Amino acid sequence: MKRLSFAIACLLVFSWFSAAVAYADPEGVWRTADGKATIRISHCGGGFCGYVTSVPASVKDDKNPDPKLRGRSVANMEVLIEMRPAGANLWQGRAYDSDTGQYYAAKISLVSEQALKVEGCPLGGGICGSATWSRVR
Repeated sequence: MKRLSFAIACLLVFSWFSAAVAYADPEGVWRTADGKATIRISHCGGGFCGYVTSVPASVKDDKNPDPKLRGRSVANMEVLIEMRPAGANLWQGRAYDSDTGQYYAAKISLVSEQALKVEGCPLGGGICGSATWSRVR
């Protein structure tokens, strides 16, 4: 009986600690690692999407693979696309990078309530990268 009580107590403590590190979600406004833009992440569909909310006016989508879209402003552009739950504090989907004009297989994960790790790998393979964004609000 003592062993069973001890096991139950351990499970309760473990579940309490597990819940303590599960953050709510990535919804909010985030500053990119280079500090040049802010991205608003909000619920869309069954996951999250992220849109550029501030960026210098001179930043254009000059490397877009579609010539008709080159030169458009990056402001209000969707950059995190269909980010779906993939685990505790983890979402997967696609990301668009106007600096390269490429779409990436992407993951976002909450490191803390104030830090969001953004990882991307080119579709079809290539060198992957990551950055940590900081919460603005």
